[in-house]
Amino acid sequence: MERALTDSEAVTIRSLLACRPISERERIRESGIPSRSFERARHRAYSEGWLSERYVPCLAKLGLPTITFALTCPHVDQIEAISEAWESDRQCVLLWKWPELLFGVFVSKETPSNLEDKLLGSGVEAVRMTIFAAEARMAQIPAYFDFEGCWSRFITHGGSEVYPHSVPMVSDERDTAQPYTEGELAKIRALIRRPFELPDPGRHLQTSPRFLPLSSRRLLSKGLVEKRVFLDLAKVPAYSGRKIAETVFVHGKLKDAKSADRYLQRLITIGVKPFLFVADGQRVLHCTLVSTPVLPWNAPRPNVMGSVQEFLQDIDVLRGPVGLMSVTVNHRYDRLV
Repeated sequence: MERALTDSEAVTIRSLLACRPISERERIRESGIPSRSFERARHRAYSEGWLSERYVPCLAKLGLPTITFALTCPHVDQIEAISEAWESDRQCVLLWKWPELLFGVFVSKETPSNLEDKLLGSGVEAVRMTIFAAEARMAQIPAYFDFEGCWSRFITHGGSEVYPHSVPMVSDERDTAQPYTEGELAKIRALIRRPFELPDPGRHLQTSPRFLPLSSRRLLSKGLVEKRVFLDLAKVPAYSGRKIAETVFVHGKLKDAKSADRYLQRLITIGVKPFLFVADGQRVLHCTLVSTPVLPWNAPRPNVMGSVQEFLQDIDVLRGPVGLMSVTVNHRYDRLV
């Protein structure tokens, strides 16, 4: 029988997901967990695969400013072929698969024409297909796989520290238009590949900035690359009698095209902190987690659908059970360099 998370492990995971640019000593102190307990929990989180560390480049500066989020329900006899095609696409950095649902993230220079045909294959029709092509910047993707907010709500232990966390951006936006130099690219390529070269995933500190050469640390300080920590939904154990049960995708058309920021703030106010929030100017896609049981019996239950309906129309909701989920491509930004 799988052992449930301890309080120390749950809080340690929250601290690591926040990914604040502070020293490990500061992180341990701010968590309130004894240092040895924090270190054991941290090691287990990485060695068991509950968390994955990645170095993510500034995509716009890489010359790849477009991120496409694709959500589709193909016919059952076509899902394997589409999944294999997405997995083999070097622009695909993430692929989640269910028996009747696929969710992929693609990074490219521009939005391809006939995008649906490209993703599905010529002549293939999906029962449902949703495509969001957004610019890799805060205004359109204010939350990019930032699981800290969802996790804080799941463990009902303290608030989130830095949510929401967008895609990596350089500190000076004027610098975004300048491509990486060849020297920067070589260092970035080595840094992004570093997590995949470790023989023991539990030895995550080998990827920590304190173990990096000064040139790599400068890339991080300039925002050219950013360290991120992602949650593996299917692997993380239950906590306090609750288990992450579903990934919920909600998308719809904004009633007011300028209300995306207000909509996200409303969700945050009522305690719903999507790990992904994308707004392309007319539509919104956001993704959240649902646990079972949903909340402790005496916890307040916000009117989520009421808020959704206040801001969106033509609403569609898709659910992916975590127990049936497989992660085929897991934040592989090394494919892009």
